[in-house]
Amino acid sequence: MNIGDEVTFRALHADGECYRWWPSMVEAVYADRIVVWTPKNQIIHQPNGDWLTEWDARMVVLLDRWYSVEELLEPDGTCVELYLNINAPVIVEGNQITYTDYELDVSKVMGQPAQIIDQDEFAEAIVRYGYSREHQAACWAAAHEALLLAESWTPQP
Repeated sequence: MNIGDEVTFRALHADGECYRWWPSMVEAVYADRIVVWTPKNQIIHQPNGDWLTEWDARMVVLLDRWYSVEELLEPDGTCVELYLNINAPVIVEGNQITYTDYELDVSKVMGQPAQIIDQDEFAEAIVRYGYSREHQAACWAAAHEALLLAESWTPQP
C-alpha cells in the first residue's frame, strides 16, 4: 500500500455480513497505522441503498487497536467532529481494508466532551451476535481507551 493508492473499505457485522463499503485514498502509511482520505460527497455503498458523505474525512486506521479515528472536516480543514468506531483490528489485504464493527462508538464534537454513543446498538448486537462477557468487556475497554484518546487528539492540519 502506497501514498496515493485507492483502497476499498469493507465494514462487516459480527456475523461476517458486509454492510457498507467505499473507496478512499491513502494519505500516509506507517508501521502502526494507515491514514486515508475520503472526500465529501463520496458514495458509501450499502445493500439497502447508497448515500453520500456529508464531510471530508481523514481516517487514521490504527493497526493494533480496537478502534479507528475519523476526523470529519470542513472544506477549510477545520475538524468539526472526531468519530472513533469500535471494531476488531483491521485486516489489510492488498488494497482492501476490512474491519468488523462492534456497533459501539465514541464521538467528540469539537468544543464538547467526548462521549460513548450507540450503546443501544451495542446492546442489540450483544443479543443478535451472542457477544460473550469477555468480548463485551473488551469492547467497553476499547471504548474507554478511545474516549481518552478523543479528548487528547489533535486533528491533522
